[in-house]
Amino acid sequence: GVLEKVVKRWTSKAMVMAFNRWLENHEQRQRDKGVLNKVVKHWTNRTVTMAFNRWCENHAELQRSKDVLAKVVTRWANKSLTMGFNRWIENHEYKKRARGVLNKVVSRWTNKALLMGFNRWFENHEYKKKSKGVLAKV
Repeated sequence: GVLEKVVKRWTSKAMVMAFNRWLENHEQRQRDKGVLNKVVKHWTNRTVTMAFNRWCENHAELQRSKDVLAKVVTRWANKSLTMGFNRWIENHEYKKRARGVLNKVVSRWTNKALLMGFNRWFENHEYKKKSKGVLAKV
């Protein structure tokens, strides 16, 4: 009886101590596991964050490049339009000058033709006048 009780106590005490040691180890492993999970999450989040930040930077750079390219294309298009408009103005001015020169030439020809016609009429008139005077004397 007494011996059994003592052996039971020792055995129970040893079991309780063993169980308590196992429990402490188990709890420590759980705490370590939690800390490790936090570290892994932090690293993973950091990696994801770094990748996302890099993507954002690349996207922003791509957008800046697109904006610059759009400005260049717009300038080229405007330059082309401006060159075409300037060419049209030059042609218009040339035609305007040519028309002025042509009008002068035509005007001179017309004036010359009128003058020649008037001179011919005047000469005929003078001739008739003289002829009348000569015929009247005859």
